[in-house]
Parts: sequence; C-alpha cells; structure tokens
Amino acid sequence: MEKFHGSIHLPGTPKPMDMELDVDWDKKEVELHFPDRPTGIEEWEGLMVQQIDHKELLFRTKGLPGPLAHWWHFYRNRVGGLFGIVLTLPDWEGKWAQCNVILDKGELVTE
Repeated sequence: MEKFHGSIHLPGTPKPMDMELDVDWDKKEVELHFPDRPTGIEEWEGLMVQQIDHKELLFRTKGLPGPLAHWWHFYRNRVGGLFGIVLTLPDWEGKWAQCNVILDKGELVTE
C-alpha cells in the first residue's frame, strides 16, 4: 500500500480540503480520505479502471450516483508523488467541472 497526501478543491465544494490517497497497485485498490471534511462522505473507494507500471492510474469514485461521480487520473511526478486531474460528469448544460491536484508521497501529518 502506497500513501499520498495533499490539498484539493473538488468541483462543487466550497473550499479546499486535505486529502489522503491509499493505492494498492497490485490489487488495483484505491481509497480516498478527507479527514477535515465537515459534513458528508469522508472516505470513498475508487473503482480502478487502469494502472500502468505503478506510475499512472485512472479510477472513478465507487458507489456514488452518476452526477456525483468523479473520474481521477494520476501519474507519478519526478519526486515520487502524484499529479492528477479530477473530472465530474457533464452537467445538464454539457459543462465538465475539473480540478488539478498534486499529492506528496507519505502520510498526512497533522498537529
């Protein structure tokens, strides 16, 4: 299991929040954690669709209805962390919401 952490401002949320990502590359399992989220879901499982050589992964949030689902695409950066983009499905007007995220390798440390 490899752990990553950073800050993300997901489409549809009022402000950025801390995020942790656990990846088991061999089992193709992904879990997202949002430790400071004031309400709603604090943990999401990801449904891994594709991963390439422990360097790139693509998944969507599992168990969320279509309009709330997010697609996540990450690839490893030069220092071992992950850089990615998060997409929501298009709204009724056909507009896609998105955000970028950079995650550092290791666990999030809070005091």
